[in-house]
Amino acid sequence: MQEYNADFHLHGPHSIGVSKDMDLPHMVHGAKQKGLDLVATGDCLHPTWLKHLKDNLEQDHGCLRYKDTCFILQTEVECEESVHHVILLPDYQAIDELVAAFKPFSKNIEHEWGGRPRVNLSPPAIVECVMSVGGLIGPAHAFTPFKSIFRQGKFDSLEDAYEEEAKHVHFIELGLSANSEYADRISGLHGLTFMSNSDAHSPTPQSLGREFNTLVSEGCNFDEVHLAIMRKDGRRFTRNVGMSPKLGKYNTLFCHSCRRRIIIRRSENSLPIMDKIKISDDLILHPVNSKKEYKQYLKSVDAKRIKCPACQLEGKKSRIKLGVSERVALLADQLPGTHPEHRPPYINAIPLPEIIRVSMGIKSKSSKTLQKAYNACISTYGPEIYILLTMDMEDMRKSHFQDQFPRYPQLFQNIAGIIESFRRDEIQFKPGGGGTYGELVFNT
Repeated sequence: MQEYNADFHLHGPHSIGVSKDMDLPHMVHGAKQKGLDLVATGDCLHPTWLKHLKDNLEQDHGCLRYKDTCFILQTEVECEESVHHVILLPDYQAIDELVAAFKPFSKNIEHEWGGRPRVNLSPPAIVECVMSVGGLIGPAHAFTPFKSIFRQGKFDSLEDAYEEEAKHVHFIELGLSANSEYADRISGLHGLTFMSNSDAHSPTPQSLGREFNTLVSEGCNFDEVHLAIMRKDGRRFTRNVGMSPKLGKYNTLFCHSCRRRIIIRRSENSLPIMDKIKISDDLILHPVNSKKEYKQYLKSVDAKRIKCPACQLEGKKSRIKLGVSERVALLADQLPGTHPEHRPPYINAIPLPEIIRVSMGIKSKSSKTLQKAYNACISTYGPEIYILLTMDMEDMRKSHFQDQFPRYPQLFQNIAGIIESFRRDEIQFKPGGGGTYGELVFNT
């Protein structure tokens, strides 16, 4: 038995919005930079992408391999309820059988941009099809406001969505705006294995492996992953590592139209609410006087009764939508900190490129200097996962290549400081929402 780092949800180049560089060579390069041992293929039902996989992946003791990286056959589909599901499959025959089952119910499964196909079947019917070919299935990004199982106005439990087939659903994907602390507040999810995956649309370090899982198994093939998800024969997930939920794009309340984030604050006085609301270009600060008032406000948002105050000032009508944190608060039946015995630790990490960007005090996420600093760290110290979770930060502070970055004289001091702070869970964030990622607050 040994530990493997794995990312179980990616996309190939035939899904909308995916980088043209998303091919096996680039994916393997990105996996090596991160320190991933096992990576999902993404979009394995798509005929062109499937041919690329078959032509390049080698069978090695039950494992699909490209160079030194293992792959697992994976796709994401959208059902008739506009819910996304992550599917893992054992072999190419299972892919052929699943395509045959889905094809009569899908108009785009063989379309050029049908990497994530729409399949007009119910959630339980989708599960039945996957089970019939020996696959594994679970809801993708389970709490996000769009295309998820637990989004506002959709399902309140696994059983509501999957009905009798819920017993065949053994994992959920948390998504970038949630973590185990959030999901375990819902007792109905305690029996499931939680996955933290990247949903990567690019092989760059900003995307691939930004969330990942560590599991203990005898290898990196489908059967071993299946056992780990089921927590059988000593196989199990030993940790989830992901971005802090506040860094996700949908963590907090937002306006469906203007996409301003709504930040709830405890009021210090008793002025009328509309006299205390503060509106900026991207935020609305909304006061409440008590926990009871906060819960009532969320219920009103859930019932679509709260209009955006910023849009109202412009004579528009648009409603506030729940973010992930608020949707979880409404579904929760457990206190924070409640976890089943089998639940591994969840580490709220920050991707190294983001740490470097904030340490430099720059806005661009594609800066050549940022990439130079990232490459210098990886080539000198090892994979990103090691740097973030294990490396002694005194070595970072003593970096011998600081003189290569004269415009940023405190760069590696800042990097070390941020990493130490998130390890101690002391980082502050401006939460994300409405499609805008959250921001790390750090004074360089």
